[in-house]
Amino acid sequence: MDKPDTGYDEDEASLILKRAAELAVQPHAQARTSLGELEEAAAGAGIDKALVRQAAAELATQSPPSPDATALVSVPEPPAPEAGGWLGAPTQLTYEHTVPGRLDDDTRNAVVSALQRYYNGPGTFQSNKRELVWQPRNQRSVTVSLNRRRPGVALRINERNNGLAGGLFGGILGGGAGVGIAWILPVAIAALEAPAAIPVLFVLWMAALWYFTRAIFVTAVRARRRQHAEAIEGLVAVIADGARPRAHGADSNDSNDSYDSAD
Repeated sequence: MDKPDTGYDEDEASLILKRAAELAVQPHAQARTSLGELEEAAAGAGIDKALVRQAAAELATQSPPSPDATALVSVPEPPAPEAGGWLGAPTQLTYEHTVPGRLDDDTRNAVVSALQRYYNGPGTFQSNKRELVWQPRNQRSVTVSLNRRRPGVALRINERNNGLAGGLFGGILGGGAGVGIAWILPVAIAALEAPAAIPVLFVLWMAALWYFTRAIFVTAVRARRRQHAEAIEGLVAVIADGARPRAHGADSNDSNDSYDSAD
């Protein structure tokens, strides 16, 4: 019952305003409009009522998209760049994503073919009914694993960049130190006549080499990061394609429990 308009004291006014603010942020039921109301609004806009009924009938026959179907084609977001410390880029890259689907023989074969394409060459793999592990036949420490887990297939790509970092920093800085001494000594002694400048020039030389090597390492890791992102995006598509319903009578090879390590 409404209170007579005799005014409100300070406490009552505060309670009323507080409750009004709570009601303002609460979700409200979406208003429903009848077909007749739509027809009347359409008629006012010069639209034939028959067209309104036709549009309503078409809308009623449409089904909302399946959540699973949407998940099958979802593409994982690349992980945020990790801090690389003094190297400038991380020494390990890891991608993980779960896709609804199955890991049958057809999917495994398609995955191996896709991996050879994304990593530019053949590789070795071990596979059974529930898992596939693939590694390229090169000097890179890349491991790609797929595991059957509910609700689908868990993808994981991991690469360790320690070898790349060691080769670059060790090779360039180690070789550059000798080159630096070869030009710093004659410049400091003969040209500048300042032997005391030798350690200063050497430190500056090595710092310049370090920044140069760091830039090369960061660029290389970024390229590998893009390659992994493209690979996992392609694998998501392969598994999604394998999860689509097959024609009646199609052969299923999912009963095979193991694969030999092969190309």
